[in-house]
Amino acid sequence: MEFALKLVEVFLGKKKMEQVKAQTLAICKGD
Repeated sequence: MEFALKLVEVFLGKKKMEQVKAQTLAICKGD
């Protein structure tokens, strides 16, 4: 169970990083 939770945490973390990267790229392109 704890392993699954860790997996979800990592997955969500990766998703969040992708969002942040996309936003950062958009801001850079906007400038």
